[in-house]
Amino acid sequence: MKPFNEVLDLVGEPLDLTAGEKVLVLFDPIGEICSNIRELGLVPVCVPDRQSGINPERVHGRVEHNYISELVKRDCSFKLAVAAPGMQRFFEVTNPSSRNGFTSWLRRCTGITLASAPRLHPWLIANELGPYRLRDEFGEFTYLSELDSSGTEPIIALSENYLWDGDRWYSDHELTEIKSNDFHKGSNCSLATPAGQGVRTFRFSDTKVIKYEVASPDYFERSQVMGEANFLQSLGKSVAQELGTPRLLSHVPGRVVVGLSREYLKGEVLGPQHAGSSDESVASLFTLATSFAEQGYFHNDIRPWNVIWQRGNAKFIDFADTARQDLDTQGIPNLVALYGTALYVKGITPRGFVLDEPHVFSNQLLALTSEFGLSDFNDEFGVLAQAWLELPLRIGQLEAFLFTDYSHKSLWGFLSGNSYA
Repeated sequence: MKPFNEVLDLVGEPLDLTAGEKVLVLFDPIGEICSNIRELGLVPVCVPDRQSGINPERVHGRVEHNYISELVKRDCSFKLAVAAPGMQRFFEVTNPSSRNGFTSWLRRCTGITLASAPRLHPWLIANELGPYRLRDEFGEFTYLSELDSSGTEPIIALSENYLWDGDRWYSDHELTEIKSNDFHKGSNCSLATPAGQGVRTFRFSDTKVIKYEVASPDYFERSQVMGEANFLQSLGKSVAQELGTPRLLSHVPGRVVVGLSREYLKGEVLGPQHAGSSDESVASLFTLATSFAEQGYFHNDIRPWNVIWQRGNAKFIDFADTARQDLDTQGIPNLVALYGTALYVKGITPRGFVLDEPHVFSNQLLALTSEFGLSDFNDEFGVLAQAWLELPLRIGQLEAFLFTDYSHKSLWGFLSGNSYA
C-alpha cells in the first residue's frame, strides 16, 4: 500500500490545501490518520464518536465534537474529510435514517471525503476472501474515484465537486453528465442507471469522455468500463484508425471503482427527424460494419443509439462488449442487430417498427426475423456469425443493392447472403 501521505498529497491538488488547514478525521480509534495529517502540516479535527475509549497508539487531533450527531447539526464545512477504518463499525450499529443523514451531510459539507472499501464478510476472516464493497449510501455521491488499490482496503474519493480519472482531476463545472435521455440529443453514451449503479458518463469540453463504474472485477463481476478500456487498449494504431475508434487516454483498473477517460467522438445520433436517410448513410453503416468484420470483431451492441454520424459517416460508440465472438449484450446476433439498425437509418418501418425505447428494438427484431424462419436468436451453428464475418466478401455488391427498391426482406437477404422475394 502506498503511504497514506501520498493519497493526501493527491487530493491536495484540487482542494488547494495549505499549511494549517483543518482536515476532518472520522472514526480514527488509534490516531494513525491524525498523525499522517499532522505530518503534512495540516490540522486534524477529530470526531471519535464513542471510539475514544480505545487507547490511541499516536496522538489524536483536536476534538471539536465528540459525536457524529453533533457534527451533522453544526453548519460547518471542510475541504477534506477522512473516514478512517472505524467507519465500518459506525454503519453497522447506526440506524438507516442517521446513516443517510450523515451521508447527506458529507455530500453537502465536504469537498472530498476519503473512505475505504472493505471486503464482504468472508466465511474465514483470516483468509480475507470476498470482493470489495463500497457502502451503498456512498452511491449517492456524484463522483467516485479510486485513488489507491494496493492496500488491504482500496481508498475511494467521494465528492460532489471533483473527479479523478487516473491522470488528472476535473472540477464539477468542467463536466457534463451524459444520461440515457440524451440519446436523441446527439450524445454518445450507453444506457445509464441510477446513481452509484452501472456506468456513469461525463463529457469534458468536446475532447474527452470520462466514465466510472462500481464493480469488483477481481471476483468475476462484469465491468462495462473495464471491457471498453481493455478493447481500446488492445488495438494497434492502424486498426484503430480503420475502425474509427476513440483513443484511450487513461484507465483506472480499480478493485471497487473502475474508471477510464477516452477521446470524445463528437457526432449526431439519428432521431425521428432523420427518417428516410439517404442510401449514402446506409452505405456508410454497412462499410463501418464491414471494417469490424474484416478485423474479426463483433461490436456486440449495435443499436441506433450506439451509432453516431460525423459529416454523414457512421461511427460506432460504446465498446464495452466488443469481442472476437458474437456475444451481443441481449443475445441478438450482430447481423440481426445491423439489420434492425439499417432499417431505422433507412426509415423502413414494417409492422410499425419503432425505436423510441430500447426494449422495442429487441421485440420488433424478434417479430421481423421470425418471418425468415428464425424463431429465436439462438444461432446454434454460428450461421449468422459466419455471415457477419463474410460481409467483406460481399461489400462489392452494395452499390447495386442500394439502387434497388428494397423491402425489409430484401435488406435481410442482402446482409445474410440469402435471397427473399
